Amino acid sequence: MEAKIVLVGPSKSGKSYMADFLSDDVTSGEEREYIPTRGCRIVSFETNGNKKTDALNVELWDISGLDSYENVWPALADGASGAIVMYDGTKPIDSTELSKWFKPFIKGAGIKTGQCVVFANNPSSDIRDIDFTDLDGPLGKASLFETDITTDPEGVRDAFNALLKGVKQAIVTKRDNEEDNMLNNM
Repeated sequence: MEAKIVLVGPSKSGKSYMADFLSDDVTSGEEREYIPTRGCRIVSFETNGNKKTDALNVELWDISGLDSYENVWPALADGASGAIVMYDGTKPIDSTELSKWFKPFIKGAGIKTGQCVVFANNPSSDIRDIDFTDLDGPLGKASLFETDITTDPEGVRDAFNALLKGVKQAIVTKRDNEEDNMLNNM
């Protein structure tokens, strides 16, 4: 089973570091210099299955938050089965700014609530400039997680696994519906 998950949000919110962490490319607490993503970077990895679920081949599309790439966002969203909208939780942001990611990536790809999460990335900071409990607008139904790879790497993995559960369920449902339609049209 394969899943394309888009990782979107404003620039400098830690998306590339998060993608590397989720793919086991870096460990928690590893320092790195900021390098802006050019367009899109695809990180591929496999999740482990268990008795209840199959392994999942994940393509995590780390998409630049620079507005100069906005015209290609719909093409990058095509075929996505899940989304992570991520922002820097230490900086003020409002839901209208986050909502700009909704139309091209969530609505455009037909992603439902269980296939989308919002990560308020708070890298080892005691400073909080926003309230993490409320999101309104189109992302209001998405699950919101405060993430910090340095202090709570397992919490980050748990949040990602919650997303994967919804993505797997959507993929299976879509596959079953396609098979039923094919059988019914014979």
